[in-house]
Amino acid sequence: MNPRTITAAAAGALIAFLIGNYFGFGQSAAVAPVPPAVAAAPSQAAQTNTALRQDNERLVAEAFQLKAALERVDAANTELMKQHAAPAAAPFVASSPNIGLPIYELQRGVLNNLRQIDAARKQFQIQNGHSASSVRDLVGTRSFIKTVRTVGGEDYSAVPMDATQPMTVTTPDGVSVTYDPTGGTTTHLDIPPEVARVQELSAKVLKPSTSALQAYRAAHGGGNPPNEEAVLPYFATPEEAADFAEFIKAKRAAGL
Repeated sequence: MNPRTITAAAAGALIAFLIGNYFGFGQSAAVAPVPPAVAAAPSQAAQTNTALRQDNERLVAEAFQLKAALERVDAANTELMKQHAAPAAAPFVASSPNIGLPIYELQRGVLNNLRQIDAARKQFQIQNGHSASSVRDLVGTRSFIKTVRTVGGEDYSAVPMDATQPMTVTTPDGVSVTYDPTGGTTTHLDIPPEVARVQELSAKVLKPSTSALQAYRAAHGGGNPPNEEAVLPYFATPEEAADFAEFIKAKRAAGL
């Protein structure tokens, strides 16, 4: 018998005993001859019977309460066991291959995943004194990485767990990406010059454009501008406005 069966049986036996004792006492009180001493003092016998009956009723009520409490504990334990026994959420969330996604964006996403895996395999090594057997030891709801979301259908299951080795994965359409902890063979992102220029300008105009947007909203009752050019008059200096105008032009040239 498992512990829950034993617990349920014990609770049932206790309740049966108390209920039987209660009804047995009532029957005995009804048919048993009254001893001479009790007959001589009927009020005392009545008080004793009442007290004993109340005690039995209290014990029966407590037994039922105990059974209900045990059932609640058992239900909680069952739910906890289900949670532990349930399979963890899928560690690898597959995305549909990003048809038309620029190759540098695909590379960037895969590199980000590989960097997370590298950090997790190093942490696993530190905590356990040995390397993980596979990337699945690193991923899960209670592990170092909750999920690895694929970018273009790539497979990370074969990447090495030795923290000194580079990791390489290849997407189904043949894009290979490598992350090397030493930096020697890490894939260089194939960012087009037009996109690189947009990234450069975006870092430059981020702060002044935020201030210009706030100024525009303050002047228009909190409303948003209909287009990017609408905020140009709200930059603090002509130089900042010119940088933002160049940023807009570079985005359009890059198709962004």
